[in-house]
Amino acid sequence: MKGGGPLNRNPDELQVFPGNLPLTRPSVAEVPVVLPEALRVSLLLFPPALLGVAEVLRSRVPKALGRLLAVTTGPYRIWHQDYRSFRETTIYFMIGLELFQKKSYVEALMYLIFAYQYNKELLSKGQYRGHDENLLSHYRRECLLKLNEHAAGLFESGDDQEVNNGLSIMNELVVPCLPLLLIDELEEKDVVAVEDMRNRWCSYLGQEMEANLQEKLTDFLPKLLDCSTEIKTFRDPPKLPSYSTNELYERFKKVMLSLSRTPADGR
Repeated sequence: MKGGGPLNRNPDELQVFPGNLPLTRPSVAEVPVVLPEALRVSLLLFPPALLGVAEVLRSRVPKALGRLLAVTTGPYRIWHQDYRSFRETTIYFMIGLELFQKKSYVEALMYLIFAYQYNKELLSKGQYRGHDENLLSHYRRECLLKLNEHAAGLFESGDDQEVNNGLSIMNELVVPCLPLLLIDELEEKDVVAVEDMRNRWCSYLGQEMEANLQEKLTDFLPKLLDCSTEIKTFRDPPKLPSYSTNELYERFKKVMLSLSRTPADGR
């Protein structure tokens, strides 16, 4: 459409609608390049298959004068989105495992939590669309158990600052994640892990401790014991760094090989 349009008010620019484009193959529209500065690909009309696709196309316009630019639409875009989801899930899992192996459990938890959730969405589309669910479940569960153990140790120290740090770990990280373990009762190991965490804190009841510790424990226990399977507002996923395909492959291979040398505890 020349002379502007509903999304492009500049009469000197070319606006291209999907219905006006010749198709070279199913779901791929070719955009004719008349003048480099006159091409505008609307993100409303052509949602990018991958982040930055439209920008990449525009950046190549000067080199494509007189040629055609392909814009992905339809099923191809869905395949790209699925691949992007798989790639992001892989990065979450990889970083989570790397941090777990460094015993940086606080930092590792959110990566492992989101890796499991995104992987579950992938597997809902087919059993070979994602990673081994049992493996992700194992490290998500182990990370929560490690954090619970660390927080309990801080509480046992009796030092006000460390007690507060321990309860902060529980309130901000562990307790909000417990519904994720309880929502699927078929995963018996997750349910057992939650009961182990609760039993650890309930074991302090009846023990002699200072009044301020008793008060903090009394305030905390209902939050731990009464959490249901209702998933409340959760924090945003961590921002992911950018990796080339080769970099991602090498790092993922390295961390997976290291797992094969690490004995599992069976939980």
